[in-house]
Amino acid sequence: YVGQEKLRPQTGWVPLAFATDWSRPPRQMNSTSFFY
Repeated sequence: YVGQEKLRPQTGWVPLAFATDWSRPPRQMNSTSFFY
């Protein structure tokens, strides 16, 4: 998924993704784990 393609640029949106994941339902948490 995006993790492989955006491994380098990922650092830019990583903090944002984390914030949204924790704020949003746990469903997103699975997505984060999947990304990494």
